[in-house]
Amino acid sequence: MRNSYSADFKSWMAFLAINGEEALEIFRGNPKGIVFILLDLVMPKMDGGETFRELKKIDPDVRVIMSSGHSDRDISSRFAGKGLAGFIQKPYSMKELIEKTREVFTGDE
Repeated sequence: MRNSYSADFKSWMAFLAINGEEALEIFRGNPKGIVFILLDLVMPKMDGGETFRELKKIDPDVRVIMSSGHSDRDISSRFAGKGLAGFIQKPYSMKELIEKTREVFTGDE
């Protein structure tokens, strides 16, 4: 099973940011080289909502998947019309994350 997951992402490189400010710094350094961002709604220093808004200022087409323990309905209403690419509710498995990522890239929901 592990091999099938790694095959999906083997040409991708992951960046890890501890907080929203660090995520913005990483994105500013390579905005066209980052395919999508998995963003937690609750983070230190700068929360996911503020980080999302700042990312969209840098690149309005950036694909962001928001992660939260809140319900899909809560997140959908909060980010309606703002260009959020997707939402995944915590806790989630690697399989669910891969499926959500595929949805974002294929437009299937």
